[in-house]
Amino acid sequence: MTEKEDAKKEEESKDEKEEVDIGFDFPTIDTCEELAAYEESREQREKELRAVLTYLLEECMLTMHKGIKYDKAIEYFRGVDFHLMVLKHKEKVLAMLPSFVKDGFLTQLEHLDDSIKLGQFFIYSKILFKGIKHPNYIVQPGTREEKYPEYLGDDIPVFAFDGFYDIAVTEDKGRQKQYLVVTMGFVLSLVLFRLWPEWLQEAFWYSFVYTFVAYIVTIYVRIALWIAAYHAGVDFWLFPNYFVSFTNPYKILFPVAQYERRPDQKHTGSLIFRLTSASLIIYIIVLFFSDEKNVADLKDLGGGLNDMLDYGHDFFVGHQ
Repeated sequence: MTEKEDAKKEEESKDEKEEVDIGFDFPTIDTCEELAAYEESREQREKELRAVLTYLLEECMLTMHKGIKYDKAIEYFRGVDFHLMVLKHKEKVLAMLPSFVKDGFLTQLEHLDDSIKLGQFFIYSKILFKGIKHPNYIVQPGTREEKYPEYLGDDIPVFAFDGFYDIAVTEDKGRQKQYLVVTMGFVLSLVLFRLWPEWLQEAFWYSFVYTFVAYIVTIYVRIALWIAAYHAGVDFWLFPNYFVSFTNPYKILFPVAQYERRPDQKHTGSLIFRLTSASLIIYIIVLFFSDEKNVADLKDLGGGLNDMLDYGHDFFVGHQ
């Protein structure tokens, strides 16, 4: 390899480094003093960062989206949403990072650069990983699939104002044992269901039935509302995090609703299609309920469901 080629490669490498500008002096191998200062209390700093992430996810309801990264199912959030949450709750977040404030790593959260700096600490500590829409995943510009891609790949580990970030999954053997004990206890209690007091059997049965029915009905209501909103040119979801968690009711039910205008809201072709579709749906509904036999069949269906619930009650709760 000639000297000219070496010089050219060195110049290209220099240009690439200059293009990656994270907007602040983050501890690296080149800044050993800062790196050493960070590493001295790394365990404490990671503990504080995880507490902030938990706060953003569970109390601030940072929206998570499902995706696939190299055949692995993940949940990720958008960088834009992260910055909005951090800057909105800046006092609380900063109060949860005492070691960062004390050592001067993070003294304020007033601007986007400060939020980006906090995000970079998450990446440096390997709590978050940055992703990018997979290059083989072709989507139409301006669509929901572009905004919330399903397939992702790894990106340069530099936190920015945008991008997609998934959380590193760590195995907690202690918590796994707790889940195992709770699961075994629940299964054993169901095996001994007939030995429960009658009032407890009744309470368990009705709690299960009403919760299950409410869950299923809510799914259909969400779909019906989305269809109605679609014909108005809006993407509307009741309980947008409905399928995010099955163990945290607060996370399921909040935010209550989420909506945004569709990019094709005013497109002529889309308008014609939505008007035609809405007219057809209304015509079918009116036609269906104008037939007394259909109304009677719906009433019979309701009676059949009640009979099924009564049978289930007698089977599980009824004493022989």
